[in-house]
Amino acid sequence: MFKAYFEFLQGNNIDPQKYEGIANSIFLRRQFVAKRIGSLFMQYLKLDKESDQLKILDIASGTGIISRHLVSLGYDISALDINKEYLKFIQNQNSSIKTIQSDMNRKLPFTSSSFDGVISIGANRFLTKRGLFRFIHEIYRILVPGGVFIWPIFFSDIMVWKSKTSIFFPTTSYALQKILQREGFVVVKKNYFWKDILCVRQKPIYLICIKKKR
Repeated sequence: MFKAYFEFLQGNNIDPQKYEGIANSIFLRRQFVAKRIGSLFMQYLKLDKESDQLKILDIASGTGIISRHLVSLGYDISALDINKEYLKFIQNQNSSIKTIQSDMNRKLPFTSSSFDGVISIGANRFLTKRGLFRFIHEIYRILVPGGVFIWPIFFSDIMVWKSKTSIFFPTTSYALQKILQREGFVVVKKNYFWKDILCVRQKPIYLICIKKKR
């Protein structure tokens, strides 16, 4: 399990079924985090029965653990990942989830103001030095005014990300918050350490990033 967990953090391609097992293990508890993210979207992006479904993009979705939970809450979900096997797995699990194969370091294949919300979890280590700034800019572009980007920052991601870039690269929640604010986001930090105490290592700082309304 430790070897598989290390491969997971390094970003090695893993069989979808094995990915699900690692992601939901005691080390990652991804289903637990999915519920936290769902509750945050319900707070900041409330569903209105009289209006159309709100659209959320799950970037670097993996096998769709987060996407599937958000669909169950009533959101219209699109899952983006570079791994086509993961996207096939998502479609087999829930065909209502739209899937897009793309690299999060590049321009996102959507028109401006396409989504009400964006989530990206546990994928920071895949962002390159140039990709980080493009990634933030692209999320701002595809969100509607008033749209919400939820970005959990995990300590394990910070360390692996620095090993792939440099020790001085902005990987902490504090440094990323500054970049997000310069892009135009209003950023709220949330830490649920005590509420999430049963979640062994998944105690991220959640950056709630809101695109200003015109």
